[in-house]
Amino acid sequence: MSGHSDHGPDDHGSHGEHKEHKEHKGHKEHKEEKKEKSKNSKKPVLEEAEVIVLLLLAIMGRIALEPFASVEPIIPIAVYAGLAYGSSAGILIGLLAYPASNFFLRGGPFGLWTILQGAAGATAGGLAGNNNKLTTENLLLYTFLGTLIFELFLNIGSGGFLIWPYSITHIVTNLIFAVLISAGIKQK
Repeated sequence: MSGHSDHGPDDHGSHGEHKEHKEHKGHKEHKEEKKEKSKNSKKPVLEEAEVIVLLLLAIMGRIALEPFASVEPIIPIAVYAGLAYGSSAGILIGLLAYPASNFFLRGGPFGLWTILQGAAGATAGGLAGNNNKLTTENLLLYTFLGTLIFELFLNIGSGGFLIWPYSITHIVTNLIFAVLISAGIKQK
């Protein structure tokens, strides 16, 4: 009997320890996975908040600058959002900022111009988002291209591509906005 008592629960110690080690390792991996998911789940919420802030800045910036013809920060902000957060963010800001700000501007939100503005802004933000690399050069390049696209969308019906002085003012001031935004990028 004494030989049998040697085979108690402690006799399978190596198997028990192995099982316990596996469970501990599994628990540790689970904790790390959970921690990683926690990090990832906070990031989209933070990004969503930042995109909403950018959308509000684009809308309020356009409303505040309305007295100055063709001076509006929407495209550079949509391009920044596209480069920093992806195409969806750039499209969202470009698409929504024009109609939302048009509620507060002369002419109102309802007309073909609103559809064209939203489509052009969304195109600019979406193109930048396909690059998805936030650099000063990309911000300037996609702001320039996005503003040209905007001018094409809005002016082609008038028989022109660029309308002096409005189109030139829009391009130049958007590049200035892009430079100001890029200065903020460098400070991070």
